[in-house]
Amino acid sequence: MNGEPSKTSESSKAALRTAVACFKRGDFLAAAAVLSPAIFSDPANPQLYDLRALVGLNLGNLDHSLRDAEKLIKLVPAGAKGYLHAGKALSLLGKNQRALAAYKIALRKVPPSDPRFKDLEYAYQSLLDSGDSTKVTPMQQSNGADLTDPTPERECGTLIFGHHDVPLELFHAICRYLSFPQIVSACRVSRRWRDCISANKVLWQDLDFTSARSLRVSTRAVQSSLAVAGRRLRSLVLPSCTNVAASCLDSLPLRCKTLKRLEFTNTSKVPAPAFAATFKRIGASLTTISLASTSADDLVLRNITDKCRQLTSLDVRGCTGLTHAAFDLYAKLLIREISIPLLNLAVSRTAFSDRSLSIVVEACSQLESLDLAYCNRVTRDGVVMLGRATNLRTVVCTGTDLGPSSSGAVSLEDAFLHFGEGCSELSDFSLSACPHLNDTSISYLAGLCTKLTRVDLSQSANITDAAVDALASDCASLRIVILNTCPRVSDCGFANLMTKQTGLVELHCGNNPSVGPLTLRAIATYGAELARLIMDNCPKLTGGV
Repeated sequence: MNGEPSKTSESSKAALRTAVACFKRGDFLAAAAVLSPAIFSDPANPQLYDLRALVGLNLGNLDHSLRDAEKLIKLVPAGAKGYLHAGKALSLLGKNQRALAAYKIALRKVPPSDPRFKDLEYAYQSLLDSGDSTKVTPMQQSNGADLTDPTPERECGTLIFGHHDVPLELFHAICRYLSFPQIVSACRVSRRWRDCISANKVLWQDLDFTSARSLRVSTRAVQSSLAVAGRRLRSLVLPSCTNVAASCLDSLPLRCKTLKRLEFTNTSKVPAPAFAATFKRIGASLTTISLASTSADDLVLRNITDKCRQLTSLDVRGCTGLTHAAFDLYAKLLIREISIPLLNLAVSRTAFSDRSLSIVVEACSQLESLDLAYCNRVTRDGVVMLGRATNLRTVVCTGTDLGPSSSGAVSLEDAFLHFGEGCSELSDFSLSACPHLNDTSISYLAGLCTKLTRVDLSQSANITDAAVDALASDCASLRIVILNTCPRVSDCGFANLMTKQTGLVELHCGNNPSVGPLTLRAIATYGAELARLIMDNCPKLTGGV
């Protein structure tokens, strides 16, 4: 603070530390809740008014922020911060004349040695250059001018919204319901809208370009958004933004302790070294990372493992640069007894192998979800290792061959027996297009994993009514069953499934030559809860049925 601050009590100091911590992590409402009682007990503390004025600006409570700024000016008349807060609030309220007057007063009262004096000069010049300010009257320039002089102006404290004048507080509340691309579009309505939206930092904490037209998202657009968000950024999501280059990663705030989520997917424009350098620089606070279908390689994964110690979700699907040695650092952390809090891992279409799986299962004891789709290096030995991950809830092995290992010592039935015994809490299992899958394996799975709610066994040429009956009899919680292209499952098998599983909400039985009137009648009788039914390409189903 500038000037001579008043002596603060210990309780005020503690409250100030707490409020600063809340402010830094972007929890402005919590900061305001801490500051208000602190100001009531210590009304002469300028630091409290300084921080609450900043909180009000970030929340869009501009009138409250202005009152705190005026109180700060009274307490520290030769300090720059009060005038800066007041000028910003007045400008956002549409009172540009009064904002300019406040800056002029500040330039006379604040000594040039003040650390924020240059900020005052910049704010004053920027307001002059904006072209929104008109001639300031002598009364407004006087030292005794009230910064909140209520001279009637049509736009003061309001924005024109269609044919109505909307209060700024209501405008900011409306903006919070908009997606990020919609917020960007709103910034283009007018300069006034842009200034008001840019000043509300809460709106810029989560930069999600998912609903934007990805091909039109440019590097400059991302960099501009990051500049507005600053160190309050919590998440950055860039899916399939092929025009965004590696330079946008350099714009991420260096000390952004609030950044939790980073998704940069389906692009080849960003080289692996750029990703590696980014995670080395800003990875400490990240909990969710998605680099699906990018150039990420072993070095990127090593930096993620080494720097992102709070990571709970990692998605590297389709990253062909990863080798079977990518997860070796996990083994070293395991030896050093360093815990890895990873809960969700997606490695489909990579060189993930039995060795990689063994390391991950041993190092990540809390793992709940694992996607191994089309990882052809995972064999039956890998299924046995999965049985050690006792917290698993979701397993995806779609397109995985699950053939015999080099030793050939484990059969698929034994592998499923070990897997089912270890993962008794499993709720979601997908193993479509597996040529070796048979009735015995599914019977073991159904008998041991009785909490299954979703099963996908589509394109399984060897399973019969016996496997379907095991699922229907043992898994009382089933809600979704996907059995497309299972030619050996008969009409009776599907009918029996519907008879025993009256709680099904989704059933896929398309492209099955045996599905006929019996299945349809069972669905009509017992499928009261069914919300989605797919029965395409079933030749026995005709218009007469």
